[in-house]
Amino acid sequence: RFRNVTGVQTCALPIWTHAWQAAIASAIGGAVLLWFARPYFALQTPGISEAFESSADTAAYFMPPENTWVGQWLLAHTTLKPRWIWGEQTLYPGAVAIGLAALGIVAMVRRRPAPVPRVTHALWMTGLLALLLSLGPSQSGHSAFDLLACAPGLSMLRSPARFALLVMLALATLAAHGAALLVQRRGPWKGIVVAVLAAAFLAESFVVRFPAGKPKPFATPEVYHRLA
Repeated sequence: RFRNVTGVQTCALPIWTHAWQAAIASAIGGAVLLWFARPYFALQTPGISEAFESSADTAAYFMPPENTWVGQWLLAHTTLKPRWIWGEQTLYPGAVAIGLAALGIVAMVRRRPAPVPRVTHALWMTGLLALLLSLGPSQSGHSAFDLLACAPGLSMLRSPARFALLVMLALATLAAHGAALLVQRRGPWKGIVVAVLAAAFLAESFVVRFPAGKPKPFATPEVYHRLA
């Protein structure tokens, strides 16, 4: 970046020097990564059934785990079946986070309370792509994950649901924009509303009836007594 004679900050266009530098850096980085990745090319590609079993679905993102108070209520009063809290297909971010993220999309469209940075656009686009990838392969073979698996080495991905990590990152960013839109509104209640939403977010993720029970005390190993 540089400033021209009028003082306006502008960007220098890419030149051939930048292209050569990028090519050299890519060649060196690719050679190093190839050396580390070489042993993995000898591994056997997992069957497509394993990817099917470890893929996310709609319920994975919208069904609370069974070991939360919401999950316990659903088990007791509805026919819905909340999933195991440790399962890879239990990806529920919380109703508050989903609601704030939806409000964040509205804030981005309206460009309020401020224009959205480019990095935010990059994050939510990454999250959208990760959401499609987390759904795993399809019966027709034309899903986003099927296309990704055509790339060398990427066919060994056996748990598409783990792409949800990027979905949660994008969702958190959108939720932050939604909270910012609430704070922007005038009135004495805006701070209280955000505080209540934060408390509700923590409350709905509170774990009850933990499968392993309370941690049990155990004797200190003898080696630590000797070191002391």
